[in-house]
Amino acid sequence: VGRGKHTDDKTIATALAFAKRVELPAVVCVGLNGLIGERMRRRYGRHVESLQDRGVPLARIIHALGAFGFDPPPLLPDMAPEAVAPDTSGIDDAKIVEYLMCGLVNEASHLLDEGIAQRASDIDLVCLKGYGFPEHTGGPLCYAHERGLDCMVASLLEHGESCPIETHDWVPSPLLVRLASEGRRFD
Repeated sequence: VGRGKHTDDKTIATALAFAKRVELPAVVCVGLNGLIGERMRRRYGRHVESLQDRGVPLARIIHALGAFGFDPPPLLPDMAPEAVAPDTSGIDDAKIVEYLMCGLVNEASHLLDEGIAQRASDIDLVCLKGYGFPEHTGGPLCYAHERGLDCMVASLLEHGESCPIETHDWVPSPLLVRLASEGRRFD
């Protein structure tokens, strides 16, 4: 549920009550241009395209995500898998998943830092219920906690060094850096 400049509390309450009545999960985010799922999908799509530019066929990306538990793979842009595209990347399945998850964790952290999302659990809920994240991950921010926020920061910096064209995507969000350095969690 997007809260715009002129959205009053009664409208938000009505939207949340309706979602509950029809048994749909709902979270509140600030601004209509920054809806949580759409921001995550756009970032994810750029990173899928980046992997393809590095020689990883879309079919291979889909396979790696499926092996991790995504069914169907979440947030994929409207791209048809190549008929027969050789994999020239040398990137293994675990690195494909890690690359995409790091980008999503960083974007989620930006959403929290910008005040668009209110809680980490809201982002995880959107990803789990709206975009097919596997339940075992708990969502991107739960995954980040399991992996370790300090490890996520290190991976983001590593990706920034190996992907100079999209370095800005890999600069860890200030919130992520702060929480990692303090040994804290998002929520």
